[in-house]
Amino acid sequence: MNQPEGSGIPVENHKSFLDLGEYEIATQVEELLKNCINPVEATLPNGGVVLTPSSEFNTLFVAYHNAMHYGSGFSLHHLVDWACVIRKYGLNLPKELKDKHFLRGIAAMTQLSNKYLGTNVPIKGGEKLAAEMLEEIFHPINDRIMPEGNVFKHYLCRAKRFFDMTHIKNSILFNNVYIASSGTVSGKKEHDGPLGKYIDKYYEDSYAGCDSWEKSEQKMLHEAVKIALSKEGITEHSIDLYVGGDLNNQLACTNYMLKNYSFPYFGVYAACSTLTLSLIIGSSLLDSNYGNYILASASSHNATSERQFRYPTEYGGQKPSSLTSPYTKLILFLNLFNLL
Repeated sequence: MNQPEGSGIPVENHKSFLDLGEYEIATQVEELLKNCINPVEATLPNGGVVLTPSSEFNTLFVAYHNAMHYGSGFSLHHLVDWACVIRKYGLNLPKELKDKHFLRGIAAMTQLSNKYLGTNVPIKGGEKLAAEMLEEIFHPINDRIMPEGNVFKHYLCRAKRFFDMTHIKNSILFNNVYIASSGTVSGKKEHDGPLGKYIDKYYEDSYAGCDSWEKSEQKMLHEAVKIALSKEGITEHSIDLYVGGDLNNQLACTNYMLKNYSFPYFGVYAACSTLTLSLIIGSSLLDSNYGNYILASASSHNATSERQFRYPTEYGGQKPSSLTSPYTKLILFLNLFNLL
């Protein structure tokens, strides 16, 4: 095709190869791209000469581009692009690339390319993700059309697709990790409620025989630990780690209670989600073979929590019955890793 005098190749001018504001790995890949660009001369059909990036650059750039589209809409043409790249260059990636999630995505695309698009590049792993990618290509979970003209809706749509496709919104599954025992101690109000029959021990008095509410919370948590251990028939020396927290500054009650024990402590401060987060952390460590027994707990005493987050308890401020109140309840789970 004849082109007007002075015309050339249109070029976009960017300060960086990637959008560095979206993902943490973008900064790492950006540096690798800069280091491996190593331009070489290529001759155009009309005799002109241009500089083109190295095979490492092209392979890494297409891999990253496809990975970003897996969160916003992975299509057949992305897989075809990858097949063309590895057919020409092989799996030519910088040795400094270490991100395991990114490498798993590369392995998955290569598995699909080898199986369906005629490439023959040696690769291990990524089979499960490859199956998910194939399903996304032919049966996309969400609409491929991204909203235009509204940045918020655009990113919301991408986030929804990402959560759907990576199954983050679903349950976290662990292998051979389960709750072997539990111990629950509460106040009278909690015991008189609908869950009272599941509580192991309760106190009529909020002081639990102590001279302060904080000491009461420590005592009740200590008893929850003993109950959980006794149910499983093990001693404290079998515990590899304690994960948990309370609603006091510096997790004071849990810290002071643990002076009675010698096992290490992983403190968690996450308000109402403390127990769930403690269970997830403990289960993750057990699933990775970091120990056999882990205690996970959360404690809350109405009086200490009211003092911490609202008016001083001694102030005696009256609250309408419609307002919520913190529980006086100490819950502890014994997580067990099944070695068999």
